[in-house]
Amino acid sequence: MLNQNSTRTKYQQHYEEIVAKYNGEKDRVTIEATFDELLQFYEGLEEESDRHIQEGLSPEELAIYDLLCKPDLSKEEIQQIIKCLRSTTY
Repeated sequence: MLNQNSTRTKYQQHYEEIVAKYNGEKDRVTIEATFDELLQFYEGLEEESDRHIQEGLSPEELAIYDLLCKPDLSKEEIQQIIKCLRSTTY
């Protein structure tokens, strides 16, 4: 996923934090809680890997979309970005 979209580094960081926590704990309850957190993380990864479908974009278009879109953009500005992405051939 990182190869397709560099804005997904937060997922790698989160995964590494979970694994470090898991490896550092010896308490059964903490290990089970950490494992549950890892399962939730995996579910989030599945959602992220399919997000391009929800947005109606190819994975390549989504990568550019994520780089260009900022939280303060209007719906019209976002639609203009999507329109430009769809008119570009990769």
